Amino acid sequence: MVLRLENFTIEMLELCGNTDALFVLLNGSNKSEVSYMDDDWSTLREAIEKEQKKFIGHPHTQDILQSAWLNGQPRWSQYPGILWKIFYAVFMLIVCFGLQPPLALLYTCFPCTRLTNFIASPKTRFVMFLFSYLLFLVSYFIPILHPMFDLQYSVTSLLCCGMLIREIQQANYYGLKRYLQDIWNIIDIIILLLFFVHISFLIKGNEDALNSLHLRLISEALQSFAVVFMFLRLMQYLYLVDDLGAMLLIFTRMAWDVLTFICLFMMVVSSTAMALYVNYHSTLATNGTPNKFSDLGSGIMMLIWAIFGKDHTSDLSIMKQADSITGIGNITNVTLNHTANQISGGKYTIGNVLYGMFCLLILLVLLNLCIAMMSDTYTKLKENIDVELSFVRTKLWMDFIRGPTLAPPWNILPTFVCLRKLVGRLPRLNAGNHVNQQSNVASISHVVNIEETITYTKLIQTLKMEYISKHVNDK
Repeated sequence: MVLRLENFTIEMLELCGNTDALFVLLNGSNKSEVSYMDDDWSTLREAIEKEQKKFIGHPHTQDILQSAWLNGQPRWSQYPGILWKIFYAVFMLIVCFGLQPPLALLYTCFPCTRLTNFIASPKTRFVMFLFSYLLFLVSYFIPILHPMFDLQYSVTSLLCCGMLIREIQQANYYGLKRYLQDIWNIIDIIILLLFFVHISFLIKGNEDALNSLHLRLISEALQSFAVVFMFLRLMQYLYLVDDLGAMLLIFTRMAWDVLTFICLFMMVVSSTAMALYVNYHSTLATNGTPNKFSDLGSGIMMLIWAIFGKDHTSDLSIMKQADSITGIGNITNVTLNHTANQISGGKYTIGNVLYGMFCLLILLVLLNLCIAMMSDTYTKLKENIDVELSFVRTKLWMDFIRGPTLAPPWNILPTFVCLRKLVGRLPRLNAGNHVNQQSNVASISHVVNIEETITYTKLIQTLKMEYISKHVNDK
């Protein structure tokens, strides 16, 4: 039934004869003119929520989304040739990085000018946000090499506040449940949480000299984890590059296979480490030091490194002395030494058996099972890689088509439209501006010249009649 419904939506999409009908269908609105208060792209957003990947990955849908993504960009940006691409890259670098502060202030005060129409372009929003995020990384790393507390936490904290506002806006737009279903949003929350806790510990450490060392150690540990998540967050933007996006998509889909392997692996490691601990907890190594497997934490780490080829069979040997065995009782030294040698030999044999079973189970069974699972995932994904990549790319596009215009930290500033909304004035923008203000959705009605006679209700009725007529004729 689900497959039949999916095929039905694809057929309805293919019955749209022109871009006007496609835009109205995806927009899901009865109005031919899009205003900043309209719930536009409702059909597309519902398709994303229901994971209708074939519908979203259809060439008709991608053509409309591509037009929306490039809306507001200069025409020469699409000219072929390496020189045009270099010129466009330099142009975006100057405008979106060098001129971002004055352009942000201009948009805040005058959001309906021709120049700010370029700022409201989804692709420009993406580039400006990317530069802001890179600035956040730089401001976070430079003080690590050259400590400047005031400079670091004035710039970085301001950027973090802007990022926090952006996350709140996205959670409000998508809904909290759907927002938390996206792994990239979870990474954003972790980054912000680690940074603010890191700042809090540093401030507390400066106020309390007694606990300064411990708080600094915790702060640096949080900082290390934050760095990892910061660079992982940049991986999402690789979806915009065909080859790298396909590789990243395969990598993320294999994460579940790896997670399953890690769960099984840790269960086997924990059970084997406990068994070895029971066997070696009262013994000494051949050099007289405590056996490494006599400590549970050390044993777990040694077994984990064993999967990477590190041999620990030499650590299974124990010291064959009577004083290394406790709880024997009052017997002669000769008998005690003989008994100690037998027990040491027995423990060594048991240790080798346990370690051999561990290597057999991990290296021969679980590791090959993980490889087989990843190969199966790769084969299944490779068959529909274009559709899958179009789906995740569309989700990224929609974050900037429907997202806020200004990048952090400029989104902290209250815009002209925000103030108008607060006082209850919600006039519709005229058709010549095409700029979303509060919700920052750029109107793209000029990309596909929508006729006033085409409405969503009328379009659906027409498509249903054409669908019925087509299947009646086929019979």
